[in-house]
Amino acid sequence: MGKGAYVRIQNRSTRSVTIVIEGKARIEDQGMPQLQGTLATGKQLPAEPAHKVYGGNYTYIEGEAEKRIQKDGQLTLVAQHEQGDDKMQLLCDAEKWWARSVAEDEAKPVLAISADVGVEDDGNYRIDIKIHDYIPPQDWMKVLGKVIADKPLCQVALPGTHDSGTYQFHEELGASPDSDLTSGIQDKLEVGRGLFRKLTEKINDAVLGVVFERLCKCQELTISQQLNEGIRYLDLRVASHGEDQFYTCHGVYCVNIDTVLDEVSRFLSNHPKEIVLLDFNHLYDMTPEHHKLLAARITQKLGPKMANQKEGLSPDSPVREYWEKGAQAVVIYHDEATHKASNGKLWFKNCIDSKWPEANDTETLRSKLENTVEARPKNKFFVLQGILTPDTDLIKEEIFEGRGDLSIRNIAKRATPKVSNWVEDEWDGKTQNIVMVDFFNDCSMVTPVINMNKK
Repeated sequence: MGKGAYVRIQNRSTRSVTIVIEGKARIEDQGMPQLQGTLATGKQLPAEPAHKVYGGNYTYIEGEAEKRIQKDGQLTLVAQHEQGDDKMQLLCDAEKWWARSVAEDEAKPVLAISADVGVEDDGNYRIDIKIHDYIPPQDWMKVLGKVIADKPLCQVALPGTHDSGTYQFHEELGASPDSDLTSGIQDKLEVGRGLFRKLTEKINDAVLGVVFERLCKCQELTISQQLNEGIRYLDLRVASHGEDQFYTCHGVYCVNIDTVLDEVSRFLSNHPKEIVLLDFNHLYDMTPEHHKLLAARITQKLGPKMANQKEGLSPDSPVREYWEKGAQAVVIYHDEATHKASNGKLWFKNCIDSKWPEANDTETLRSKLENTVEARPKNKFFVLQGILTPDTDLIKEEIFEGRGDLSIRNIAKRATPKVSNWVEDEWDGKTQNIVMVDFFNDCSMVTPVINMNKK
């Protein structure tokens, strides 16, 4: 089965649950009894000290040695409560562990059971299973209305995505203007003319596709899917293309901004109590005319849903005021002239505090994020950037020498489970606002962040 895993289960829900293992395959019994028992709110399994590692108390499970030739195994955890059973499944193969929900589609879940699966520096897997109250993610602001109505919006915990519009790219458009790396690769491959040029363009598409998957793609779900999964902050980096087209970008041209705006507008129409922040924070190859065109496009698509500062709204206005004014989209636009010309509909960057941690290891990331949490202004939107950024020299080595398996997704798997734990455990009691990560659906960040609003 490969490497073993250190596992713990924490009950963050408001009800007592009993954990049982419904079935297992090719996993030895040692360590399994510590994962079963009754858990009151706030308690965890293993209940007694087993393995003190990674700053917590875990039990260790591993595959049955004689059956490892089958290279996989699985176990199903069931959280039993007064309204039924909620289930999740841990699976493993020779190289990795992962988790999935196995609850019946037609069943209405009471609990949200999630597992953050990460690889530690020592090569072992750490699995943090958390049980929260289930809150429908597509309408969570409505469901928590009584709790958040009188809170300033800048003090509501909001799940967010980094480089939100990077789930696809347009290979026919080539490298975008925001990255020297992809432009450099394209320049190296753009040689010759005529037939030879056409052949190299095909090679160029293939190479850019590999680079996109490894170093440009930060999310895999569409904007609609992100919003339906509970995301309420979108990080949008936009470049112009031609006279009147605009795309999200991250080394390559990704999603047409019309698609982004249409999906946001449609979601907000269907969910009138939900509020989304759209942060246009990097704008490339934009002339004053481009800015006017993009601002007009945003206003046309979102129209009356846009929060207007001229109507007295600000980051520290309570959620109730946004609802009363029908304001569902806070659009932050990082160009001062465009902001001033918008008559209050496009907010300027001085309303948000979002510091890039510039870290390529989790210890540095933790230290920098903790400092930003301590120093955050309470009257502005605040983005906790739970992301790792690979070193430039390492990127060049990986791409041009073809070594290793560096990718944003692999890096995110080291960071996002820890970000979730830091926010929920170590910084419990500190007011959070936007928690932003790469590949949010690979970890259980959304559910804990939403549940933080109940405290």
